[in-house]
Amino acid sequence: MWHKLIKFYLWTLILFTFNNYVQLQKPGSGDNPAFFNIGGVLSNTESEKNFSETIATLNYVQTYVPRGTTYYDKTIRIDKNPIKTALNVCKHLISKRVYAVVVSHDDSSGHDLSPAAVSYTSGFYQIPVIGVSSRDAAFSDKNIHVSFLRTVPPYYHQADVWLEMLSHFGYTKVIIIHSSDTDGRAILGRFQTTSQTNYDDIDVRANVESIVEFEPKLESFTEHLSELRSAQSRVYLLYAK
Repeated sequence: MWHKLIKFYLWTLILFTFNNYVQLQKPGSGDNPAFFNIGGVLSNTESEKNFSETIATLNYVQTYVPRGTTYYDKTIRIDKNPIKTALNVCKHLISKRVYAVVVSHDDSSGHDLSPAAVSYTSGFYQIPVIGVSSRDAAFSDKNIHVSFLRTVPPYYHQADVWLEMLSHFGYTKVIIIHSSDTDGRAILGRFQTTSQTNYDDIDVRANVESIVEFEPKLESFTEHLSELRSAQSRVYLLYAK
């Protein structure tokens, strides 16, 4: 029960974010009723149910939804194939004139290609997209994902936690091991930039002794670790997913 309640409030918070945008595009004025479709590209039946229930409840909360305004949900199931997902967005959501889209991701896919397809397709029509679980760094690039809003931080923000831990324990020399993808390079860049910007004292600043880059989905790190036997640092920071 508590788990469902948390999900309900999460959906409510996300949909409230859309409200100001929708009201700005409200056709006409006065007491004429206005109807708005909100799209959902979701991963399972439970999410679709929570999404529909939240929108239905939201219509009765006049603090956020003015009298005469009604929201309707239009949902589709996300597909592992990003091309199919994009086609379904066009066929079942954009054709219904949705004003905004909420997108999750397929838990079993291990990547965010389908949410990216939703973002590309919706962005072409200037339809805002809110991602509820996508954490890839690419979604922060507004040159590519012009209308994407995220509710969770990207993976590379973990570098901030690394630096706080290093500062707390007084470690000043580290070895960073990261995957050779966008997120791996992003976390390395954020670590180096934040360390130089926020830690002015060179005596307490974390210095990177060595950087090891590996191919994604690597199963064994033995070879890479063997190369670090002569390193002075005994603090290893690993980013892998």
